[in-house]
Amino acid sequence: MARSKHVSYLLIGGGPASARAVQAIRRRDRRGRIVIVGEERWWPYDRPPLSKGMILGSPQPHEIRSERRRYHWKHRAVVKRGVRVERLALGSSPPRAYLSDGSSTTFDKALLATGGVPRRLGLPGEELGGVHVLRTADDAVAVASAARSAQRAVIVGAGFIGLELAAFLRQAGCEVTIVEAKSEAWGEFAPTELRAFLRKRVELLGVQFLFGTVAAEIERMEHTVSGRSSDADLDHSDERASGVRAGVAAVRASTGERIPCELVCVAVGNEPRDRVAREAGIEIGEAQARACGPGARPTPQSVELQSVEAQSPALEGTAQKDSAPQGGGVLVDSRMQTSDPRVFAAGDVALFRDPYSGRLRRAEHYCSAEYGGLVAGENMAGGGAEWEMVPYFWSDIGDLTVEVYGDEAAWDEILTREFHDEPEDDPKITLLGLKDGRLICSFSVNAPEQERSALQVLIRKQTALQEYRGLLCDAAVPLATVVQKAVAGG
Repeated sequence: MARSKHVSYLLIGGGPASARAVQAIRRRDRRGRIVIVGEERWWPYDRPPLSKGMILGSPQPHEIRSERRRYHWKHRAVVKRGVRVERLALGSSPPRAYLSDGSSTTFDKALLATGGVPRRLGLPGEELGGVHVLRTADDAVAVASAARSAQRAVIVGAGFIGLELAAFLRQAGCEVTIVEAKSEAWGEFAPTELRAFLRKRVELLGVQFLFGTVAAEIERMEHTVSGRSSDADLDHSDERASGVRAGVAAVRASTGERIPCELVCVAVGNEPRDRVAREAGIEIGEAQARACGPGARPTPQSVELQSVEAQSPALEGTAQKDSAPQGGGVLVDSRMQTSDPRVFAAGDVALFRDPYSGRLRRAEHYCSAEYGGLVAGENMAGGGAEWEMVPYFWSDIGDLTVEVYGDEAAWDEILTREFHDEPEDDPKITLLGLKDGRLICSFSVNAPEQERSALQVLIRKQTALQEYRGLLCDAAVPLATVVQKAVAGG
């Protein structure tokens, strides 16, 4: 096995967390050798366009880099593409990483930024050529290519990615049906008011929903585009030999309903890619964990896994939520440090304690990956940074921009800011999620830009807001006024 020269900072994963870690490391250490190991063939890139403009063919993968190639040259970071880290040997001194190309390297500090892998349904027919998931740039290119020839698409899952895909596939000219096992869109955490709002707006785009429906089978296309007359002419061994996969004819639901389509997108969430950490003996979260104290690094002694307790019933007009984080993920403290002090984690794979809700969670979004990479990089190079950002994500669904601040699953009460006389073509809604009378999160659709900073301040300060409920519910009153009165004592 070939051995590479020693690395000061090994960044495992080629996404935005690693790109930002490079930036933070170089602010403190201008000499240490940095190597990024990324499985994909592309330079580190931004993922938000994958479920948006790329479905329409623009931008292309080479146009969405987190940073241009010169960024890595400027910061003297080596990028190894098309390679993955298979194993970390943390018992050796110094620790060693074994790569899929047969090489290995020793290192001082490592960042686990391995992201997630799309969940699969395990359905009959899921291996067919017309079935796609959306996680990588290559996935987006494949979906965009399929959308150019498909007339009908089925999306399994009405979550964050599912609704974005539906809107952009409609723009691409596809008829779209969403099959969702739950009773509403965004059913994991969103308040009832937001679910109803999104459903109405997406239906106006021409998307059909089948709620309370489970996909049971994906049917094989009888005729192929390769010139073969029928599927009988293309058996499974012939498919493997030729590299041609049969297409999709329909999705059959558990109710027996048959939904004809040429394109299927499975969008039912991700699982954290934490195998390398598990096998290296790094502490992994499984369900719900008790608080381990401000800034304390989670260890087997300080983190006790427990069953998820049901939340108190939500108020009328709101929805009950699951308070547990997604299963798995690499446990980190507020410095993004794992149970091994030489290893840090950031991005979708990191399981951290939200500093404002106190809940253990993974934040599977671009902004959190960037920020987590900055915090991790700073500390890998000897700094003392801690996670302070209010988690944030956005979603573009047709002409809607949905923005969420804070811990979206931690609220126990919802207040609605009433917008009056907004134009039909620019609908607005802002929902404020309170916990024990303090703002813990917010959900906004096409909300005024000037409200963003005020929402973050109110979440950060965790000020009691009971006497300001009337002001909070009236969108004619700027949120900056509430901040001045409740936080600044105005």
